[in-house]
Amino acid sequence: EAFAPPAVARARPLIRREAQRLARALAAETGTVVEVRCRLRAALTSLLLRWALSLPASRPEAKELEGLIEDAWATLTDPVVTASDFVGVAAPGVLDRLPELRRERTRLLRSLITERRRTAGRQGDFLEALLRSQKKHGFGEDLIVETLVSLTTAGISTVATALEWLLLLLARDEVAQGKARADVCGSRETPYLEACILETLRLKTPLFVPRKCLKQVEVSGFQLPEGTLLLPDSYKLAHDPSAWEAPNEFRPERFLGTDAPKVRPELRPKCPFAQGWDSTSTPFKYLPFGVGARFCPGATLALEQLRLFAAELLMALQWRPAGDIDLSEAYSFTLTPATPARLIFGAAPRMDRRRMRKKSWEFKRRLPGRGWVFQRTR
Repeated sequence: EAFAPPAVARARPLIRREAQRLARALAAETGTVVEVRCRLRAALTSLLLRWALSLPASRPEAKELEGLIEDAWATLTDPVVTASDFVGVAAPGVLDRLPELRRERTRLLRSLITERRRTAGRQGDFLEALLRSQKKHGFGEDLIVETLVSLTTAGISTVATALEWLLLLLARDEVAQGKARADVCGSRETPYLEACILETLRLKTPLFVPRKCLKQVEVSGFQLPEGTLLLPDSYKLAHDPSAWEAPNEFRPERFLGTDAPKVRPELRPKCPFAQGWDSTSTPFKYLPFGVGARFCPGATLALEQLRLFAAELLMALQWRPAGDIDLSEAYSFTLTPATPARLIFGAAPRMDRRRMRKKSWEFKRRLPGRGWVFQRTR
């Protein structure tokens, strides 16, 4: 319910406000070198806490939760943490602090749930959807807490990492950045920007979480005993030369059709909440959000966050690298850039405002007595 397309559509104004706040902050540092990773994470953390818990940044609970999220992220992305840590063959070492951080986060989330039950306020957020679903299906509070813990662990890091890669790739490719900006300020559709996002998710594909066999199963003729840990190789799929031409190059055009400037439907990630969705229709050469019953439930929200953040940044700013661009990956909890992106921002080229008003999202308009406000185009 909370991740279905109608719910994501209702979240757009909130996503856009956070993206515009980030764009204004970066515009204030025009001409200086900015390490964007911390800025992206801060913006997306603020967005998630507002969307999921209606928790403004001014509340002490928000600051405490942000600190716990960042501490957990710093632990998971420590250089000594590799895939071997997650399958239990390496010394725990750095991971020893994670249980303590999880307990603190669980305690804080339970207090917020208790407060929401006591006030019984209608916030229209993710927590309200969970509580409404609890009344309908009868599951316990532990499931609500675990869902919120998972959301605050994966819901920020994955989107922030993808957005950092997108900014890096567009900084290196000025032509692609210009095309994406023209796309944003042009017609209602933004196929080229969407293609840039999908190509980023292919080139720097998210890693799959290990899966554990609950019972003995046969896969491609191999007998896998109960308890076997499986590590699907999403990176290999996304860089298979038999499936992708020049797989190590950034080519957004590969996601566009030849007859019309639209994203090829067979390559668009399939939303499990869409009408007529069939997991078997997903091409196995491109799985940024998984497939089947384990498809990422937040895929629709993640793609909308990437689209709106990128669109707002492109409309307000242009950027270039501060020195050489390092596209090597740090192999840890997520496939992050080995070197945090350092970019120099400047004002975007002026675009025709009449064209911008054709967009399907909201635009600024001056109303008598109200100043500049946002209104949705028809």
